[in-house]
Amino acid sequence: MNHITARRGRPEYGSVVRSQLVNAHMARILVVDDEPQIRRMICRMLTAIGHTTIEASNGGECLTALAVQGSDLVLTDILMPDIEGIELITEIRKLYPGMPIVAMSGGSRISDLDYLDFARKLGAVFALQKPFVRSDLLRVIDDSLITAEPT
Repeated sequence: MNHITARRGRPEYGSVVRSQLVNAHMARILVVDDEPQIRRMICRMLTAIGHTTIEASNGGECLTALAVQGSDLVLTDILMPDIEGIELITEIRKLYPGMPIVAMSGGSRISDLDYLDFARKLGAVFALQKPFVRSDLLRVIDDSLITAEPT
């Protein structure tokens, strides 16, 4: 079953000039999480303020969505089946070097490895520890879009 879905999307909407994107407060955001309830909750928060969201349940679906639909920002969980978040961040950096990536995880320490810190070292511009509050998510998304390199 394909879990990639778009909400409030416009097919013609793609990357726009960053200043326009931030001023309009609208971006196409790809939300990647294997937990459907968390993914949908995040998408609802983002669409409520005008962003367009695309959902993917794992790293493979994320890469397909990026190739087919594009995105202005990727918000990804770290611990997922298929292609997990660390591998996904590395692959996105290779394919889309200017793409802003925000990592999130509810389990940041396993086997003495801080996954969120590692995600930042690999190229995530911000990292969020789950659970997070709406205001933190929106601040991180805004800050990521403002500091992103133009594509």
